[in-house]
Amino acid sequence: MARQATDPCDARAALVRALRYLGRRDRSEQEVRHYLARAGFSASVIAEVVARLVNWGYLNDRRLAEEWITTRLARGQAGKERLRHELYRRGIAAATVEEALAAISAEMEGEAALAAAERWLGRTARVDPGSGSQEALAGLRRRLWAFLIRRGYTGEIARAVVDHLLPS
Repeated sequence: MARQATDPCDARAALVRALRYLGRRDRSEQEVRHYLARAGFSASVIAEVVARLVNWGYLNDRRLAEEWITTRLARGQAGKERLRHELYRRGIAAATVEEALAAISAEMEGEAALAAAERWLGRTARVDPGSGSQEALAGLRRRLWAFLIRRGYTGEIARAVVDHLLPS
């Protein structure tokens, strides 16, 4: 049941709860709204708290999207498509997501995909690409391509990386 918005203590309690939630890691406005709603605060208290947090700079969906993309791309954990999906799932507006993704060049995404593929090959390759059978090499190429697609890289980037690392 939602708490009454008339009590100023509720706004203070919601603010404290939201700050603790943000203390663990950055969150989107939607994540904070859902968190406070699950805690039983009214919509008006939630709106007031979120407005304060945005005003103070504690909530900034654009900054969150840019940091998320930079971190995940630098680690080779995700391509543009997966990043887009993750940010949408976190409740970040489509326009904000698209602006943040526009900063990623094809070259940057290709380098990230290459690094991810090299790590994957180092962990899972059971066949030396230069000495194995054509069937084993073809299977390895398919598995590497599928790995990159699951990570959110485009088919074009995945194919280029596979061709670079495992020429047929």
